[in-house]
Amino acid sequence: MTITDCYEECTQGKSEEKIQDRVSNDKRLLFVDDDLAILDGYRYIFEDEGYLVDVACNQSELNQCLETYDYDTIILDYHLGQLNGVELAKQINKVKPEVRLVFISGQKNAKEELINNRVSVAGFFLKPIKAEVLLEYISGTLME
Repeated sequence: MTITDCYEECTQGKSEEKIQDRVSNDKRLLFVDDDLAILDGYRYIFEDEGYLVDVACNQSELNQCLETYDYDTIILDYHLGQLNGVELAKQINKVKPEVRLVFISGQKNAKEELINNRVSVAGFFLKPIKAEVLLEYISGTLME
């Protein structure tokens, strides 16, 4: 089940079994994607699990979020309209080097680009990604 499928199913009143117990702390996540339906899905799924979730769909919103909050993990898309997620990741690494970055992309060459640009990321996933997989991974990395 993809992020948008899960969001559509959950918002239609169908409940899925929880992947994990509710998060008992104030873990804050930031999702950066230019697809508003995907951002809505992320917000719904992760807030339902107890995370504090912010979303950004452009550079301005990303900058505002970074100035306002400290994040445990930032999940970035590779292709953000005219923006390149790798360039944004490099900027985030400079400003907030302690933040874990998770990269999601439909482009197989994105991982090579991250390596070639020496961008520090905690994880990399190819689209489409199942909601359960991303939730398990995020939950696991935040427990380290």
